[in-house]
Amino acid sequence: MGEVDDRFAAIFYGARAKHTDGKARVAQIERDFFDPKGPGPDILQKVYGLEDALTAWQYSVLRRLWRVDTVLSEHELVIEAVVLRPFELYYRWKGRREKAEIKRYTGHARFKHVGSTVHAASVRLRNMERMGVL
Repeated sequence: MGEVDDRFAAIFYGARAKHTDGKARVAQIERDFFDPKGPGPDILQKVYGLEDALTAWQYSVLRRLWRVDTVLSEHELVIEAVVLRPFELYYRWKGRREKAEIKRYTGHARFKHVGSTVHAASVRLRNMERMGVL
């Protein structure tokens, strides 16, 4: 489904180590992602197709237009489920009631991939519990 930025992977797994609650993890990921030293400025530069790096002022304005969110719920959090969404869509879909819209915007293939990844992780954990490993 695409390459995962190494900086983002470090942010994701760092948040996973710090927090067990899904909402707290997503909040930590967002803080670290949008930190001026994080990948946020580079990603937003690419989103807007800019050749020059964003100034601090430009970044502070553009950063407020985006949110880190999840494709499914924050309780079923795998790295493939984390997305960068325009704030208006994040706010509109906050309760996840508009699943058809979310799926259409995210893309059926990505939605399916995330669902399969969550399922595989659940099966792996269930099997480990059955074996007495967890």
